[in-house]
Amino acid sequence: MLQVRSVWKKLTALGLSLMMAGSLMGCGTDAGSGEEAGGSAGSGLLAEASENDITVTLTTDREEYKAGEEISYSLTVANDRTGYSVNLVTIEAKNDEAIQEKGTPSISGPIASGESATYQGILVGLSEETFTSAKAAAVGLSGEVDDVTLRPYLYVKIDGQEYIIRYVVRVVMAQTKTEIAQEDKVSIKTVSCHDPAIVVGEDKEGKKCYYIFGSHRAWAKSYDLQNWTSFTNNLSSDYRNILAEPAAWAAHGSKNYTVDGYMWAPDVVYNPTMGKWCMYLSVDGDYWYSSIVLLTADTLEGDWTYEGIVVYSGFSSDEYYDETDVAEVTGETEYP
Repeated sequence: MLQVRSVWKKLTALGLSLMMAGSLMGCGTDAGSGEEAGGSAGSGLLAEASENDITVTLTTDREEYKAGEEISYSLTVANDRTGYSVNLVTIEAKNDEAIQEKGTPSISGPIASGESATYQGILVGLSEETFTSAKAAAVGLSGEVDDVTLRPYLYVKIDGQEYIIRYVVRVVMAQTKTEIAQEDKVSIKTVSCHDPAIVVGEDKEGKKCYYIFGSHRAWAKSYDLQNWTSFTNNLSSDYRNILAEPAAWAAHGSKNYTVDGYMWAPDVVYNPTMGKWCMYLSVDGDYWYSSIVLLTADTLEGDWTYEGIVVYSGFSSDEYYDETDVAEVTGETEYP
């Protein structure tokens, strides 16, 4: 807890803003008010306001005072936000005009996550005396990450009449850097795989294994979902022969077509009826001359057997109608 007292100048009816900072990093614009609450704290009063795991508590030493008596109050800022340090607190007094600030709080040093700081001040109500003090200097800051503005308030009685004590407290936070010891650092093995489909199965030895299948014949496996190892099969090297039929269909869309680089987004599922792993692979071509083909395998690592085209696209006339299985599927012998 930090407990710092300083002497202040006269509080005007418009309120006075105190800028307080120690080892500071950021500043910014208002973030809005948080939840407000009031109550009692022992023989005094208590009010809280919270937002984003930051809580500001305003307390007084008593509930009732006589005119001219000192009102001791404290503002506690609790930082429960994981991974953030409070680097700037600004306090603006919004008290009743009849209440003057005699001793005001100030801050030195940041508030780490899980810690709090308490700033104490003194007010005087209905006093004929005028109080003066030096104003805390604002500090230029940079690197602000996030901030919240909280408005705790409560009512005290002075000579039997209620007066409001209220503060606008702005809390600026910056994310703290986490240092990881060399012995705690973990190195993982990665692979490049676009449009991946992930499948849980067994490797060739029957051990549980995770597999990914991606565009352009990128396959990999892992036993822990962190370290991945690429593997190959017949589709990795002999794809031009295996995919000759869908490649010929795709070639209708452009001259000098080659299937290289046009094998996209495979999806792999197990078919219990067939007792096979089924790969549905898109073979793309220009002008929508594309198809989805089916390949099957006994294991997820292959090899894969080409079964045929299951979906055609790209034709809107009877020009290539007889190359498809539409007539066989629909029973139509001519293009409708």
